[in-house]
Amino acid sequence: MKRLLTFIIAATVAASLWAQSGLSVDSVFRGMIVPKNTNEFTETNLSGGVLKAYKLTKMRTISFLATESQRNRVEQLVEADYQIFKQRPKAKLTDADGEEREDRNGHIYYIIFRTADRDRNDAGVRKIDHSYVCYQCKPKAGRHEITLVYLEGPATFTDLMKNFKRKK
Repeated sequence: MKRLLTFIIAATVAASLWAQSGLSVDSVFRGMIVPKNTNEFTETNLSGGVLKAYKLTKMRTISFLATESQRNRVEQLVEADYQIFKQRPKAKLTDADGEEREDRNGHIYYIIFRTADRDRNDAGVRKIDHSYVCYQCKPKAGRHEITLVYLEGPATFTDLMKNFKRKK
């Protein structure tokens, strides 16, 4: 019984850390495009009270320097997830939906879009968490500085735009 309880707790923790599983960009977060064990790869995971002011429950951020081929692969994965967002029936869009995108020289420079919704039960009250993917790629010394963010919580797209101002 004790083993079962330990397994359930471990699985719950793992699920919260890998909340973006099921997305194409999951492989980037897992270090399959740019290895995590390099000096150029940084990762931050936040959850709980620190994000409450932003109406978020989870935030996972990675940033790294990428070669041209790595940038192209990450961009393909982001684009694949974005196309799923674009296929949603427009009649079902709410203020939680939205997107902001900027392309430069034929590549995605910046994008943020909603990927999914998840029901949760908070003290007997049904609430919905939205999840978002944010991506930015800037040229840096012959390489590409990529930042990829996964956000989850009740924040709408409008909330995110108010709270996180993009640097140009």
